[in-house]
Amino acid sequence: MQLITTDLQPFSIVEDDGFKAFVHALDPRYILPSKSTVRDKLLFEKYESGVSKLKEILAEIEFVAVTTDLWSSRNADGFMTITCHYVDNSYNLVSAVLCTCQIQGNHTGENIAAALLEKFQFWGIEHKIVTIVGDSAANMICACNVLKIKHFPCFAHAMNLVVQDAYKHPAVAGLIAQCKRLVSHFRHSNLAKEQLNKAQELLGMKQLKLLQECPTRWNSAFNMMIRVKEVADALTMAVSKLPNAPPAPSLEELRILKEFCEMLQCFEEAKKKCSSERITGSLPIPITTEIYSCLTEMKPASSQGKALLEELIKGVKARLFPYEERTVSRLATLLDPRLRKEAFRSASNVQQSEILLQQEATRYHSKISPVCITYNKTRLLRCHS
Repeated sequence: MQLITTDLQPFSIVEDDGFKAFVHALDPRYILPSKSTVRDKLLFEKYESGVSKLKEILAEIEFVAVTTDLWSSRNADGFMTITCHYVDNSYNLVSAVLCTCQIQGNHTGENIAAALLEKFQFWGIEHKIVTIVGDSAANMICACNVLKIKHFPCFAHAMNLVVQDAYKHPAVAGLIAQCKRLVSHFRHSNLAKEQLNKAQELLGMKQLKLLQECPTRWNSAFNMMIRVKEVADALTMAVSKLPNAPPAPSLEELRILKEFCEMLQCFEEAKKKCSSERITGSLPIPITTEIYSCLTEMKPASSQGKALLEELIKGVKARLFPYEERTVSRLATLLDPRLRKEAFRSASNVQQSEILLQQEATRYHSKISPVCITYNKTRLLRCHS
């Protein structure tokens, strides 16, 4: 059961001849359970054991944060996953998935709030939640308002919207669409694939496949453009032998793609930081400062590059700058001993954050100064909560 749940193996693994032989070689006396026993009995027992252990842990935790997201399956069924995050007694940041459940009815704020509250009460954390991190959709914000729990917009989602909005600019969308047509042709034609492979072999290049864009993920278009740029010579050679293929990018278009990729690289680095297992609420402000600084130093030569840069900067100001004015991200940044006040763009925001921190310290009857809080681990975590 541990093997199946850890590695996400199918229940039918116990019926596979190779696995049976492997287990027999380890211990000929051991009799494997049937698939139905694994699915209907052992899995349920392991789940119940895990629930009991996690409930015991959460009962001892004073504060938790929650992240959640909703999506629809291919059958248009709605699902929601809820994860809680807390600091344990050894000062380790721990994350635990509480559930993945189906959401019945429309995804209104009221329905989402009801589903969340049901799960919070089951785990006994309804009065311990300091913030809920989710997307910026109106229904999620409404759900948090109904629950009267502070909503914190997902930073990775905000970055995705910044870049996706920039992609829609007419001067940018045309070249991206051209790359998508070219990639689609080579991914759906066996003859085109063979010609591309032969061209890469003749040029002494590593065999690389073209990458298609996923409309909901900004970095998929970024990766697509990088790959097109990497195999441009082979593409040109292959297209010359394929009468029905879309044109390969010209030298000028490749220069524009290079500008696009250079501007988007800072978002790619930020995405990696946001994908870490140890992401905290203190990072949106310094990451935004870093992205903005990087963009303002860019000087693209093409009109398309200038259009993308202008849209990206506009999006950063509209969607990412507000994180410096949010209580949660302000206090988390100020309290993070890894960061300095330079993480903020505005000195006035630093001052306002220090005042806010002092007010919070007074509220919790603390007599220590913000500077002491930063370097006192125990009290730091208490103030984070």
